[in-house]
Amino acid sequence: MPFTHSVRGGDLSPARFPPVGRVLVHTHPVHINTRFALAQEAFAHVRRLSPPGAGLTPYLCHRLATSLIAPILLYGADLFMPNVGSLTRLNTFWHKGQRWATTCFSSTLIRILAIESCLPAIPLLLSQRQRLAGLRTLCSPPSINPPTASRHLSFPSLSSYRAPDNSRAHTKGPSSVYLRLSWKTPCPSPPLRNQVPIDAGAHRTLAFTGSLFSVPMINAHVVPAASPNLPPRSLMERTYSALMKRVREALIEDWSRLFPPLPTIITP
Repeated sequence: MPFTHSVRGGDLSPARFPPVGRVLVHTHPVHINTRFALAQEAFAHVRRLSPPGAGLTPYLCHRLATSLIAPILLYGADLFMPNVGSLTRLNTFWHKGQRWATTCFSSTLIRILAIESCLPAIPLLLSQRQRLAGLRTLCSPPSINPPTASRHLSFPSLSSYRAPDNSRAHTKGPSSVYLRLSWKTPCPSPPLRNQVPIDAGAHRTLAFTGSLFSVPMINAHVVPAASPNLPPRSLMERTYSALMKRVREALIEDWSRLFPPLPTIITP
């Protein structure tokens, strides 16, 4: 079945998909400001649970920061990167959350907050979310996922299905002359304005999937007419779990490389 049909709950009625690339490219500054305001409001309520010297333990504050504040603040960050001004605002706000989770003094160095609170910096969280989103896109069945079906023919998929030309409007950018990148072609730096965000996100996973002959296909069992020549489902799930583990390990490596801990000072 083509991707214009929905398979959720066994329903095969036609489904319509919004032009993802076009919407996100033009509305992400407003979206970031909205998420920032919502995160500020949520943090103002949550921080009352742990005033200085009382309230919740640092462990519970860490859980609230990762499970409540971060999802509100970074919602929608899978497809785009904030500009310099927005990133500075997000970093300043996240430093407040790190300081609250560790109950550190206001004079504590910012470089120490991330280590003490076990909360990575905003650029690292954004990079990880975009890598995971790109990985989910690459490993989805092209017949039911429009962004996956819009990939270039060189994309190492277990399915040969690609979106027809009359369906590219669902994932094209603000320019109608945008051409999809080859799988081995790196994204231009700085990125082009008419570049589809999901295309750039998919190429961020090339460092993790470049050694594979083909990427695994998760949720292939929901496709009505899946190919019988696919590898076993358990093998593809294990491969997908291994790729996600490599993405998590890359977060730790980038954290150690970009934000190294301060040298230890030995006092006599």
